[in-house]
Amino acid sequence: MTGRHDESSCRDDASVPSGDDDRCVGRRSYLKLAGATAGSVSLLGRAAGVQAARAGGAFSRRVDAVDAGCDPTGRTPSDGAFRRALAENTLFTFPAGTYRFTEPQVVLGLDSLGLRGEGEVSFVVPAGFDGDLLTIAGGSELLFHGIDVDMTAAGATPGLRLGARDRLLIEDVEFHGRGVYSPTNEPVANALSPVVRSPDGVGIARNVRARNDGPMGPEYRSDTGRAGIRIGGATRGTVRIENCRLQGFQNGGAYVSETAAEIRIVGGVYRDNDVAGIRIGGTGPESTVERARVEAGLGNATASGTTDSDAMNTCAIRFEGGGSGSEVRGCDLVLDAGAEDEGAVVAAHDHGGFVLRDTRIRVAGGSPAIRGLTPHGGPYSPPQGSIETRLERCSIAGPDPEDAIRLTERPAPHVEDHSLDGVAPVGITRSIGQ
Repeated sequence: MTGRHDESSCRDDASVPSGDDDRCVGRRSYLKLAGATAGSVSLLGRAAGVQAARAGGAFSRRVDAVDAGCDPTGRTPSDGAFRRALAENTLFTFPAGTYRFTEPQVVLGLDSLGLRGEGEVSFVVPAGFDGDLLTIAGGSELLFHGIDVDMTAAGATPGLRLGARDRLLIEDVEFHGRGVYSPTNEPVANALSPVVRSPDGVGIARNVRARNDGPMGPEYRSDTGRAGIRIGGATRGTVRIENCRLQGFQNGGAYVSETAAEIRIVGGVYRDNDVAGIRIGGTGPESTVERARVEAGLGNATASGTTDSDAMNTCAIRFEGGGSGSEVRGCDLVLDAGAEDEGAVVAAHDHGGFVLRDTRIRVAGGSPAIRGLTPHGGPYSPPQGSIETRLERCSIAGPDPEDAIRLTERPAPHVEDHSLDGVAPVGITRSIGQ
C-alpha cells in the first residue's frame, strides 16, 4: 500500500458533500468490509463499527420497479419506465421476473444509485442486440446486485458498463447464453466493464459468470474483441475481482492490464479464453492474482468454429502493460495441448519482473511453463521497474526439464523450493534474442 491509499483522503475530496464524512469509506476499510460481509448487498454505508451492512441502508429512497411501471413478465418493454423512475440517492429494486429492454440504457450523473434484484431477476435483450445494455457513470457510488443478463436471443451480445467515482459493488451477476462475435470495424461490448475513476476509489466485482461463443483466432484477437471483464485507462483506484467464472472470450477472460489501477483477482475459474485467461500488469501499483484456477487451451473449448488450425494463441497468465512486480499466489495454471503460445505464464515484451508463489503449473504440449520475452518493444518500452523473475514454492509438470523456464534477455530467476514434476529442481533455459 502506498500513501495515496490512506483512508482519510476521501474526507478531503470536494466531491463528498458536507456532513457526509461518516459515509466516507476508505480503500482499506471498504475492502476489509467487503471481505467480512460476503453476501451482504450494501457496502456503501459507514465503515467504522460495521459488522454487516444492512441491505439498501446507504440509500435514502427506495423504488419498486414494478410499482414504477416495469413489466416483470417481459411482455412490455421496461425502457421508458426504468428511465423515468431513476433518481438521486435511490435503491431501485426489481421483484423476481424478466424485464425486457429493447435499447441501450444510459444513466449519467446520479451521485448515489443502487439496482438490486430480489429473487430470480433477468434483464433480457432482443435478437441482434450488440452493445452495452446498461451504462452508468458520473456518480460517486453504485451498487448492482443480483441481476442477470439474458442474451439467449439470436445474435445478442450485450454488455454492462458500470462506473462510479468512489465506490462500486457489482455482485451475483450471470450472463445467460453466449455472446456471438464476428469481426467488424466496430468494437464489441465486453461482458462487464467496471470503472472506478478516483485514485482513492474502490470497486468490487464478485460472483460474475459469463460464457462466450464464436470462433477464435488472429483476426478476432484485437482491441475490438470481446473480453469477459475489461478494465481500461479510465479506472484509477483499486478493483477486486472475486470468485468470477469467465469462459471462451476472444480477447481474454479478465483483460485488466491497460490501466494504472491496482487490480486484485481472488479465486474464480478462467477457462479456454484466447490471448490469456488473465491479462494483468499495467503501470499502477503491483497487481495480484490469488487462488484462481486458469485453464488455457482447446480441450474444453466452448467457442463454435474454433479448431487447431485457427492458431489459438493463449496462455493462462499474461503479464503486460508496462508495469513490473505483479504477483501470482496459490493458483492452479494449466496449458492444454493444442494451444499455441509461448508458455503457460508469459511476461510480454512490455512488462518487467513478476513473482510466482505457491503455484502449480501443468503443461500438456511442448511449450515452456514460464516464458519471459525480451523486455523491450511495444507501447511501454522499456517496462518500468525491475525485470527480475521470482519463483517461490512452485511446482511444474509436463514440459521438457531443460526448457521449463525460458527467459530472453532477462536475468536468471530467483528460485526457492521449486520442483519439476514434484521431484527435481526446475530446468532453466536463457535464450539470447527472439
